[in-house]
Amino acid sequence: MTFVHDLAQRLEDNRERITEWMKQKRSEVPIPIYGSVDIRDSGWKVAVVDANHFPAGFNNVSKDDESRISSLLGEHILRKHPECKWVHLYPESHTRNPGYVENIATIKRLIIGAGFRCTVGSPELEGHGSLDGTTGPLVLDQVIVDGDSLLIEHEKPDLVMLNNDLTEGMLPGLETNQVSPPPHMGWQRRRKSEHYACLQSYVNEIAEILDIDPWHLL
Repeated sequence: MTFVHDLAQRLEDNRERITEWMKQKRSEVPIPIYGSVDIRDSGWKVAVVDANHFPAGFNNVSKDDESRISSLLGEHILRKHPECKWVHLYPESHTRNPGYVENIATIKRLIIGAGFRCTVGSPELEGHGSLDGTTGPLVLDQVIVDGDSLLIEHEKPDLVMLNNDLTEGMLPGLETNQVSPPPHMGWQRRRKSEHYACLQSYVNEIAEILDIDPWHLL
């Protein structure tokens, strides 16, 4: 049996082909502003078992990497929203999870580092002046729903950046705002079965490049 760990040299030998392949695929589909995947490695098979378009965990980013991430984040935002100057970060309502709060504080710092104004909050967090992260409080901004719009200090931000997976359904007041990732990518609509159906063709192509059975990767 071929083990995944034995394929390291094949990956290295095909680095340029894989890099070019990924560049081509990124040009063919809209890339979300951020995302994360859960990976399982059993020794003879490695697979992505979940994909999250509203990831946490930014509190684990190295301080040395923040400048580079801010630069990439700014490039992505301006590529799709060239007039953007103000990003509002819409979080989950995890008021008792200091790690998640720190994750939001880090994303805010990255957005500011990219040169944007950044506010944080949601109608669900109304009444909380701040939330406690692992390194200190995160100050929240007052957010109101005005018809189909989300307003902060009675003004509409240029972009609402969701860090809320929409498990409970569509959030009110986002209909007329620019939102990224788009709300239709929330868990109220997505299914893991659909994710795997979309992933299969990409896995097949990479497996062909590496000359391995796609089973090893999915």
